[in-house]
Amino acid sequence: GGLTNGSSSDTNSLIGGVVGQLVGGLVAPKTIEGTWVYAEPTIQFESENLLAKAGGAMATEKIIEKAKPYYEKMGIVKGSVAIELNSDNSCTYTINGNTYDGTYVYNKETNVVEFNSPYGMKIISAYATVSSKNLAISFDATKLLTLFQTLGASSSNTTIASLTTLSKSFTGMKVGFLFDKE
Repeated sequence: GGLTNGSSSDTNSLIGGVVGQLVGGLVAPKTIEGTWVYAEPTIQFESENLLAKAGGAMATEKIIEKAKPYYEKMGIVKGSVAIELNSDNSCTYTINGNTYDGTYVYNKETNVVEFNSPYGMKIISAYATVSSKNLAISFDATKLLTLFQTLGASSSNTTIASLTTLSKSFTGMKVGFLFDKE
């Protein structure tokens, strides 16, 4: 099944987003093509059971709120990151005004997206779920830590360490980025 997604807009949209992710393929578009702009951190679970075990949507909201300051320290704020995913599997990433090209492969059956360099070298794999309005790209917390380290963050940051610790408590919990469709 698909991953369930928590977002921190407001309680109604949070619950609507979680319910939308739970019904997955019934309303999801066939592809992740389009231009997506970063909105906020996201937490995803591989099953509804895990979401309930974690304390439900409200607990997810609290985790996201705790994660925001760390993202902000990295310069990742609403609108600062964009991804353009094209039908030919090429993509462009814009991060704080710097643009990078690459390719991607998305498997909608497994919800795995693989991002590659322009030369086909694998950069990172992530879990992705898509709706008509949002794209959530998430990683095991340890992979997100590695990504942030690659971008120049300190591994001693307590926020990402607590996300890593929390995710180990809930096998199947992923942390990452929620994008709005442009």
